[in-house]
Amino acid sequence: MEYAKIEKIYLYNFKKHKDTTIAFNPVFNIFVGDNGTGKSSVLQAIDLTLSGSISKVTTLGFDNILNADAVNNWLASPSLSSMPRLIIELFLSGIADDVKNQRLYGEKFSNNHQKKSAYGIKLICEMNPDFLGELEKKIESGQLATFPYDYYMVNFSTFADFPYTKYLKPFHSVFIDNSSINAAKTMQFVIDNIYNTSTDSKERISLKQKFRDHIEKFELPKAADKNGLFISADLEDFLDIKENGIRLQNSGQGQINVYKTQSALNRNIHESSVFMFEEPENHLSYKSLRFLIERIETLTAERQLFIATHSSYITSRLGLQNVFFVGDTVCSLADLPEPTSRFFQKAPNDNLLQFVLSKKVLLVEGAAEYILADEFAKKITGNNLDELGIWVIALNNLSFAKYLELAQKLGIKVAVVRDNDGVDKEWYKEYKSQTINVFVEEDLSQKTFEICLYERNKVILDLQFLDKGDTLKYMLSNKAEAAFSILESCNDIVVPEYISEAIRWLNS
Repeated sequence: MEYAKIEKIYLYNFKKHKDTTIAFNPVFNIFVGDNGTGKSSVLQAIDLTLSGSISKVTTLGFDNILNADAVNNWLASPSLSSMPRLIIELFLSGIADDVKNQRLYGEKFSNNHQKKSAYGIKLICEMNPDFLGELEKKIESGQLATFPYDYYMVNFSTFADFPYTKYLKPFHSVFIDNSSINAAKTMQFVIDNIYNTSTDSKERISLKQKFRDHIEKFELPKAADKNGLFISADLEDFLDIKENGIRLQNSGQGQINVYKTQSALNRNIHESSVFMFEEPENHLSYKSLRFLIERIETLTAERQLFIATHSSYITSRLGLQNVFFVGDTVCSLADLPEPTSRFFQKAPNDNLLQFVLSKKVLLVEGAAEYILADEFAKKITGNNLDELGIWVIALNNLSFAKYLELAQKLGIKVAVVRDNDGVDKEWYKEYKSQTINVFVEEDLSQKTFEICLYERNKVILDLQFLDKGDTLKYMLSNKAEAAFSILESCNDIVVPEYISEAIRWLNS
């Protein structure tokens, strides 16, 4: 069976996305990024647009979804002609060519930013024309103190320029959010689903009547009865679940989330084409997460999945080629040069995920620099790397350029610390920018980190490694072991200048 798909999304002034177009994969679409970068916003935009619900948008509030930069730029120079608009467009494929769906197809009226004939839905938030006169007076009088969110309106339309309503909804979709914790609401959701799927409507009516008859026989104290009090309850309010003798509410948030996800999938699996999952890994052990992802894969075969996650297991299991990295922009491996894309598909996934999830990264060349980086940071700034919000990753020098290509796309601030290898050259100059910088020792005779460290700390290190013979030779032959020894016993170590500069630059 062929299921309908979302081919592409266009986001304009929606939350973090000023002007973003994402071409989706037909099955797996995994969004990875640091908190606040806008990965979850993509799922929310899909859900809002498919819903066709004006109240769903207004409940969120225009002040929570309109791009903050667009708002601030307008406030700096307000005018009616420059009022910012919010636009979301969903381009669809695999839609049955019937009378209803023809209203989604923009052939003569290509109601999308590309003016392209396609099936699609559009959500737009813009100034309500009924308030133009009132707003103009406020602007001219200089009385406008805040952005006029209350003057905004929301409209849904198809690419054929028809009003979009639930009647025109091209397919069912499901949004499962495990990122927020509401145990009571979650349990009720799970219980309702299990009860409704394990009984038919005739059984439920019969059970409800029996329960009502039983409640009617329950007597309150006469004093309560005189005050008009009576018992009113539905059977569903008293249902609970046990597994292996343990009540669901006592089984932990992770197990509740597994139940919640499975129940939502089972209830919607036959009618839904698109499934969205917000952080399915929340509160789950590795074993539980593996089970849940296997269930999702099995139950949603051939449907289109959208997942926002921080999990390296999910990105590995569902394929790095299906991952969208979210930062200043949204990019995938397909947006990188082919050799770089191939490199990341073979590289350790944890390093890549930590890189994408970081705002500031210190890339170092070897194990010794990695081991000592945190101690160096404390000596230079008084704070450790965690407190500075800096993540350190050790790479070999052949990998630096690959990570810098990705940093350019995502706007990650990166300092590269590497050996000069005795070569007089400007390393990675094609990547240098306001957010990318490279730091090396200027003295070409000090061609490795160990030499640089030894030259500045000869007395201390010769004393520390007195029983090792030639100190420098030992440090070069036992880099990690020597670094651990220095970390444990040497408080007065002098940090090489190029490393100090790198940490200060990242922290600036």
